[in-house]
Amino acid sequence: MPPSTNRASTNLTKLAHALGFTDYPEDKTAEPYLSYILKQHAGSEGEEDYVELFVKIVKHFQTTANGTMTVATVQSIIDELFLTGFRGFFANTAVGDGKELVEDAVMCILGTWATMLSSFQNKRQCRKVVAAYSMSSYAMLDDLGVQESLSISAKRLNAFTLNVLSGVDVQWTPNVSRHLLLTNVGGRHVLELFSLPCAFDSITSPAVGISWELKQEIEDSYAMLFNSWYMKPLHVKLGAFIGIRRVCWCRSCCAYRYRKQCIRACRSRGPATSLRRINNAANPIHSDFDPVLENLMMKYSMSDWTPESFPSLWPRIARLEKHLQSSRPWSLWVLFRDRRDTLQFWTFLFGTLILFLTVMQVFLSIAQVVGSFK
Repeated sequence: MPPSTNRASTNLTKLAHALGFTDYPEDKTAEPYLSYILKQHAGSEGEEDYVELFVKIVKHFQTTANGTMTVATVQSIIDELFLTGFRGFFANTAVGDGKELVEDAVMCILGTWATMLSSFQNKRQCRKVVAAYSMSSYAMLDDLGVQESLSISAKRLNAFTLNVLSGVDVQWTPNVSRHLLLTNVGGRHVLELFSLPCAFDSITSPAVGISWELKQEIEDSYAMLFNSWYMKPLHVKLGAFIGIRRVCWCRSCCAYRYRKQCIRACRSRGPATSLRRINNAANPIHSDFDPVLENLMMKYSMSDWTPESFPSLWPRIARLEKHLQSSRPWSLWVLFRDRRDTLQFWTFLFGTLILFLTVMQVFLSIAQVVGSFK
């Protein structure tokens, strides 16, 4: 094994063990998460120094979480790194910029560790994670009390129906705080979904603080979105040998194809917020796709979204339902597939049938008139 490859493997093992993946490299479940972490290093320093800094910051907060008397704070680790320079990591810094550089590095590592990088980055002199402390979590949910009384069928609200009936695309994000968030990108609505569920064993640790309950909600939401029709219809079982699911127009088969499409999109997407290229020859990780994601999408799905099952995500679920409810068909094909308003559907169906019969009657009348002249 070349020395560069051996060093890269050692760095990954050290990083994985610090994050709580003690079975690595025998168990490679965490590889997409480790790959994501390594790709956030944008500095000129070596990868080994970056990993050492990452491990030091992780252990700094894990020590407090394990019950020691010393209280570890973000400011304390910033001050320590600023005074020591940490192996020359911050040596090439302009006078007066040292403290800011250390703060940016620490906050970016914390954001990467917690899979919330975009919230920790300093943009326009503001970090979202800091601004969030002065913002009410429910400021935009005036009608939350009414929404909490609802339960929403998973066959009504899922990734397929959102795409077909509301034109909502799925966008994969490494930021766990944006899971199930409906946003507007370039005039089109997208549903952001967390792409690294393999990281949950690390980010649900006491040091990071993401609750086990939220982790469970996020994991359950994948099956609700992508496996609402978990029971295979009879025609799927009978026609499995001819691949009927590739051509069938029923909702179950269409949702199946859309799930495959989303998985392919996640596999082929570009590196997330990568600021530098990593030599794949020296790095044993080749893919950012998380196989855990596909397993969660294929799990058994509950029949309904409810506030009891999804208390943390319910405001976002209610927002998706409201968007789906307010969307109107924009083509005859969508109108034919839309079963939300049964009166509208049957009116359209019988209207189409009557129109077809009327046209046929006109052609038959014309043929009868033409035949009478012969």
